[in-house]
Amino acid sequence: MDCKMKRDIYHEIPENFHRQFAETLAGLEDHPGEIRRGHKRYGLILAAAVLACASVTAVAAGLMRWHESLSGHFGTEKELEDKLTMERVAIPQNALAEGDGLKFQALQAVRTDTYGYFLVEMTVPEGIAWNGDIMFGTCEVVDREYGCTYGFVEDSYADGKVLLELQVLYYEEKIPAGEEIRVRLKDLVQTEKTQTVTCLAEGQWEIALNLPAEADTLRFYPEDAVSLGEHDLYFKQVDISPFQIRLYTEKEEAQHAVWGHSVCLTGVEYQDGTMIAESGMQFSMSGHMDEADEFCFETALDTAVDPDKISALIVQDQDTEKRMLLDRQKSGQKAAGEEPGKEGKETKEGAEGKDVLFAGMKGDEKIAEVRLLYVRYDNVIFEADQTIWLWDVRCDRSRELVSLEESGFSWEQGAQIGVWNDQIQILPYADSKEMYLYMIPDDSIETLEAESFWPWPTYETYKERCGKVRDLIPEADERYGAQAHLAQWKEDKAWYYLYSEDGAIGNMELRTVQSQGQNHGFSHL
Repeated sequence: MDCKMKRDIYHEIPENFHRQFAETLAGLEDHPGEIRRGHKRYGLILAAAVLACASVTAVAAGLMRWHESLSGHFGTEKELEDKLTMERVAIPQNALAEGDGLKFQALQAVRTDTYGYFLVEMTVPEGIAWNGDIMFGTCEVVDREYGCTYGFVEDSYADGKVLLELQVLYYEEKIPAGEEIRVRLKDLVQTEKTQTVTCLAEGQWEIALNLPAEADTLRFYPEDAVSLGEHDLYFKQVDISPFQIRLYTEKEEAQHAVWGHSVCLTGVEYQDGTMIAESGMQFSMSGHMDEADEFCFETALDTAVDPDKISALIVQDQDTEKRMLLDRQKSGQKAAGEEPGKEGKETKEGAEGKDVLFAGMKGDEKIAEVRLLYVRYDNVIFEADQTIWLWDVRCDRSRELVSLEESGFSWEQGAQIGVWNDQIQILPYADSKEMYLYMIPDDSIETLEAESFWPWPTYETYKERCGKVRDLIPEADERYGAQAHLAQWKEDKAWYYLYSEDGAIGNMELRTVQSQGQNHGFSHL
């Protein structure tokens, strides 16, 4: 069937309806025997599709007109709003609740991947001078363990009414469309700068809200690997709904590639070249295991998008913008079993490898003087010659993070360093009045008052994870770094230590030995 001709006749039909209709027909054509065996079932499918086509114009004529506050919250335009309305992802609400001087009229609702958004109009009792310090004493979902947050739309107060936003947080729990959710509000109060509270309207109000349908999620396949820093990262698939993007890849490879880098989603590109700006969370903070125990980077979208129109994602890697082309079909994927980034790594090894690795050092430092601070995903943070370095073991590259000389840093005078994720905390000497907080991704440093912020909690963790190499390897000499580090992120706890056959930093290696439950004089976490 020519879907393009159908679009010309029924131009109001959303793009994903055409896609689903075409896929259904294609499936029937590929398996004609199944039509005979299950003719009743497939007849119903086709009948439903034809009925939807016939009635769509009538549906489109009665589409819900989105309130401007709803449009502003999701950053949508009319075409996408109509599409979400036709798919019942956005629906009108008609619940009314009143009493004790307050009145609530539910207006509209939109369902995202993790929360239901409800727009409610609240009539304010006479005599109340509305301001930003007014709030409810309690906001909760009745008889459900869902989260619930609320807020008043800024500058929406007019004619004794104000707009109230409710967000019911159900996360990954599956809730059917049309499910009734009752939100209870208690006591409208006024807070003052003196922290006293005045009750403006005492009572409780329950608003019965209906949850819309779930939006479609489309699956894409990136055409090529994405280069992030020194790494080529392969994504197995990308799942996109109007409100969320998930990028699936191998956990350890991905976390190694993005750790210590400022990598985030900054835009979505449509097939016609239109760009939708986004402000996504850093990949290093958004990685997690999904419901099926598959690793992904998940980004909630500031501006809702139309998945049917997407051609590429825009990713910001430090100061460089990367474009990730997407396709609905698998093509050009890496061969099964191929190690991601292996080919690129081979080209980086050779004559230049170790020379480039520690080019910023004097060349005569010994590995015995190196202090191991942190290891995660083979990203190593260590201190040598009054400088903190980040060493990427897999691609044999390093970069200088912080020079400690200007701060008067001295191990002999009780200097301390703690590392946690992408933060480094530095106390230059025992009686220092100032400490420093360095952020690895954006290369920024902040000065803090030592008395208020030290001891930093993660320094205690650092001390528990580190100890002298001699306690781990009694025969250790200048071939070994000054400290060993216990890494927790491995399933089996292991001691990491630095080794060099000739004792030179330029030939330094990262090695491990399993802890096997032995204490070695340290506290194991």
